[in-house]
Amino acid sequence: MKLLKIGSSSNCNVVLNSKYVSSLHAEMLLTDDGRIFIEDKNSLNGTFVGNRQLTANEKTQVQRGDLVRFGDAELNWNKVPVYKGPKAGEEWFNIGSGEKCDILVSGPFIGRYHSILMVKDKKAYIMDNDSRNGTLVDGKKIAPNKFVPIKRGTNVICGDTDVTDQIQEYIPKPLAWLKPLLITLGTAAVLVGVFFLAKGLFKPSVDTKAYADAVVYVDACYHYVAVIEDSPIPKTVWDGKLKFNNSNKYSATAFFVDEKGVMATNRHVAIPWEYADEAEKTEMMNLARRYLDAQLGGIERITIPTKRTDPTLSDQIQTLTQNSLGETLYDYWSSTDRSVSTRSMISSLNTMIASLRNVRITLVGELDYITVGYPGRNYTHMDEFDRCFVLGESNSPDKDIALLQLNTKHTPDNIGKGISIERVYEGTIEPLEDKLVWVGYPRGAAHALLENTHSMQPVIRETMVSQKPDRFTFEFQGESLGGASGSPIYNPKTGELYGVLWGRWTAGATFGKACMAKYLKELYAEYEDIL
Repeated sequence: MKLLKIGSSSNCNVVLNSKYVSSLHAEMLLTDDGRIFIEDKNSLNGTFVGNRQLTANEKTQVQRGDLVRFGDAELNWNKVPVYKGPKAGEEWFNIGSGEKCDILVSGPFIGRYHSILMVKDKKAYIMDNDSRNGTLVDGKKIAPNKFVPIKRGTNVICGDTDVTDQIQEYIPKPLAWLKPLLITLGTAAVLVGVFFLAKGLFKPSVDTKAYADAVVYVDACYHYVAVIEDSPIPKTVWDGKLKFNNSNKYSATAFFVDEKGVMATNRHVAIPWEYADEAEKTEMMNLARRYLDAQLGGIERITIPTKRTDPTLSDQIQTLTQNSLGETLYDYWSSTDRSVSTRSMISSLNTMIASLRNVRITLVGELDYITVGYPGRNYTHMDEFDRCFVLGESNSPDKDIALLQLNTKHTPDNIGKGISIERVYEGTIEPLEDKLVWVGYPRGAAHALLENTHSMQPVIRETMVSQKPDRFTFEFQGESLGGASGSPIYNPKTGELYGVLWGRWTAGATFGKACMAKYLKELYAEYEDIL
């Protein structure tokens, strides 16, 4: 499938230069079976097929060549690429966050139809579907709209999310005859291991299962809020906030540290908007300005008509007040002293409009929800996850540490008690000295949710410290992926907690990073009195 954005913004796939076309006016979906759907995105002046205006946020099927109008701009079908779906002998699998995708991937940098995996003649290929944040194959960004050959084990990243494991089942397996042989050899290895264990040649270590049971999957979503710092409308009338309708879903890891439902994770998991890159912040700030303009009906100033053809004051006021902010501004202005001339009244209203258009905007974020899912439980939907809230965070980007707490303020009785805030390693960390383990959910729910049991199952990996730590951070062997943020790193022999994983995967890296656990203990101590 291919998604086209249509509007006056330069970020759109089909750009229409008209003051009656909204920045994001509509979307067009081209499906693999050749159908075309158009959806109006709450545009100011509407989308029309023929003479029929479409209902906002409802998909309507059209045919190539139909008369389609966005505001006053007629669609030139030559600007719409001819989308050719799979040919005979090809299988296409859509990858993205869209509900119709075959391989669902969530994340703030994932497009709804981000890329396409094609299987043909027992070979696999991947194509970036003209996504905003691109697709990387073995660390190299591929050109959009062109299939690139891949094989099992090829590293594939969509946006900033590693999808390597999620696409494995779709890629043909080479040398399938080896599987029975490997199973036989594996069984023999297990029998040999049991023999030596029975002989006491292997020493038991800390109960890894207890640790794994205490590690939970985090599913969360947030939106941006534009805070108006110097609004001409008093706070008693309007809170000065413009809330975006966009949803930024993401996943991470956390782990219980006590019996009061308190969990440790990263600061960037608790308040992810503070870690957005400058490009994203600039885009959201521009969107805030456009949204502010739309809320004022596009009105720069109210003018007194001098000609019969000029818009009447009534029509201009109606345009200004068609959205909630414009209506609030007008109502507040109307409540002030109006015992002056019409020209003076209009001048005071225009002063308020100009002041509101030139306000200082601060971009912040708000969590829509943050929930956790446990190992060993059966889930049919993520709505069944338990709700929690951000108890506290370090207030420092260097200390990427935060605490969550279940709304119930009680750790479930069946959760393992292997990780304790009292068992934090505070000694000197030396490279390649101790064998460590980290437990987490590095590739999201699609990888963690077992198909047969519908139970969350974390990944358990061995590692070692690979570089002498700095003041806040130590580096460990093996790459770390986005969803693994918040994973505990501990010593399986002593049970001591060494750190909280935060390092994101970058192309070509063979290491991850973690914040030292002593800072987690410090943060927990700040809230211990209120728990």
